[in-house]
Amino acid sequence: MSLSEIDFAELEREFCVAPGWPWDLGEAAASCVRYLGEGFPVYARMLHPLFEDLSVGDWEQVWEDSEDADYGRGELEESFPARGLKWHDLAEDLDFDYEPGMPLRAFLEHLPKGRWPRALVGPVDGSLDMERLRQVLRLTREQVNPGSCVFGWVPQRCFAETPRAYRGPLESLSELYDGEHTMGAPSFWGDEARSFRFVAPPDRPWTLLAGPAAWIEELCEHKPLDAERLDPGFLLRR
Repeated sequence: MSLSEIDFAELEREFCVAPGWPWDLGEAAASCVRYLGEGFPVYARMLHPLFEDLSVGDWEQVWEDSEDADYGRGELEESFPARGLKWHDLAEDLDFDYEPGMPLRAFLEHLPKGRWPRALVGPVDGSLDMERLRQVLRLTREQVNPGSCVFGWVPQRCFAETPRAYRGPLESLSELYDGEHTMGAPSFWGDEARSFRFVAPPDRPWTLLAGPAAWIEELCEHKPLDAERLDPGFLLRR
């Protein structure tokens, strides 16, 4: 494997831009800069995907009444008949205007009973799904062509004890998803030249990114990624 494991504390110092970063900023809201640091040309948010479980149909059923509930939202392991949803598509279905940077909580007042319906599965907190990660890797390789990169995982769903960190070329990240490796997308990663950065806070249903304008524009225009450009000082809420 072309990835080499490195000391997590070293990587954490490299990425840390605020006390408690990124899993305990101690605030209800934090800016893009507080998560990613200053000095990047453009900042953006990539929304983790939603799915409508077509086998349910009844949006009056809510996840709090289900044994499969995870923080009041769905996160099922098994396959199910599904329709992929973007957040702004859901807003359109619920007949209200979506705004960039809108928090997930803003949807609740428009949902039946004001709670997350059983018909909606996701979004997953703290980790970008593998399909979108592969698309991001391809577009990053084409637009940025980075050198050596670093990747870090904080303890969460895929493993619960020791944080892990690796160094290697961008394309080597895919090696972690072959065979027995099931670590999920990194919690934070970027190139050592600091031309781009990604951060997926463990308790947030989105991934933040920062880097060159042309690269961000390409990611935002790639519709399946559901990415949106944000001002550096924009305050993000859950």
